[in-house]
Amino acid sequence: MNKSNWLRALVSPAPFSALLLGLTACGPQAFVPSGMAYRQTAAGTVNIPPKVDVVLGVSMNGTMQNIAPGIQTEIPAFLQGLENSGWDYRFVSIPLGEHTPVDQANFPIERKVSVSRYDTNTPEASWLSPYPGASHDDPKLGIAPQLIAPVFTVPSVTSGVMNGRETGVHNQVNFLSRADVLPSAGSNPNANFLRRDSMLAVITLSNGDDRSGGNWIYDPYYNRTVWQSGGTAVDLAYRDTFIDVKQSASLVRYYSVVAHQRTSCRGYGTWSGIRYEGFASMLGGISLDICNNPVKTALEAVANHLQSVKLSFRKKFLVMGTEPNPATIKVVRYTNGESSRAEVIPQNPTNGWTYVGYRSNQNTIDAPLEMEPATGYMVELHGTAKLMGADTADITYQNAGDPVSN
Repeated sequence: MNKSNWLRALVSPAPFSALLLGLTACGPQAFVPSGMAYRQTAAGTVNIPPKVDVVLGVSMNGTMQNIAPGIQTEIPAFLQGLENSGWDYRFVSIPLGEHTPVDQANFPIERKVSVSRYDTNTPEASWLSPYPGASHDDPKLGIAPQLIAPVFTVPSVTSGVMNGRETGVHNQVNFLSRADVLPSAGSNPNANFLRRDSMLAVITLSNGDDRSGGNWIYDPYYNRTVWQSGGTAVDLAYRDTFIDVKQSASLVRYYSVVAHQRTSCRGYGTWSGIRYEGFASMLGGISLDICNNPVKTALEAVANHLQSVKLSFRKKFLVMGTEPNPATIKVVRYTNGESSRAEVIPQNPTNGWTYVGYRSNQNTIDAPLEMEPATGYMVELHGTAKLMGADTADITYQNAGDPVSN
């Protein structure tokens, strides 16, 4: 057989686990329309990249004076890590503070969102195809252009008026519930910030504690105004709102990078971020000490934790960029992505594959939720043949109408 007659487009796997910062996975490669074989992973690579929408909440307390300057340089590196790891990400930073509302009137989202090179607002010369056969002209592959921020900036740290009155969780919930943030119901499902088929990662950077949903009352014993908690019911209501945004707890992670002490933090006073830590526990994330860890180190820890998310995702469809001759299709799975564990998947409707033809906006992942839509010619995997975790697969075939080689 003359292999030059075969369509082979290799894409290096960048597993779904490789979120966030400076990981060792290879960077995404542009889709090559001919010359190799399609390699695909359980959570998607360049052909169907994993999606994550990241909301970073930054405290506005004056006690952040010694922390905020580093964020300005570390977050761009954080975003570059997302891109280098093959993520189709969206990212926005919002202020956390009682006097900094994030409603549409006071915090317009225009020019505040960073996006990856999978987004079609990227010039075509440097654009990365999200799946074989995707078109740079497809408006459904791009966020609304007016949302994109060419340069990342952190919210300004304010004076001591913010100290002790941080309504961080309330601000985060309000932002995520806005009409211009929730997934679009219009003709372009990607026009707003959040996407239906993406993870949501909420990260809090603060050396204060949250004062959402309670009341400030005068305490004659201390002769000052003190905050009174709204109780467990209020926290559970906030938790449920985070989950409702994605309609599944499995697609939400909350990370608190906060003070773990009530003494000084990098030269300033601090409050222990106990309540933020509670939301991280309720929403499957982790808590890290902002006083003893550089922000970069803390974000790397978040990245490492999110690697485990990938293990729960299962891929059901493999995408081909051109119409195949079904009789020539061959699928090889590599368990855990290891070349030494190659296995030919049989054509079988029970524990193998079947060719299903051309599909438009087909969700390629079926667990924990159906997500990652793609358009193209597809092979459906059944039963034990579905890709899990770090599994990868090669799919080779001859184009429909080409002479069949033996």
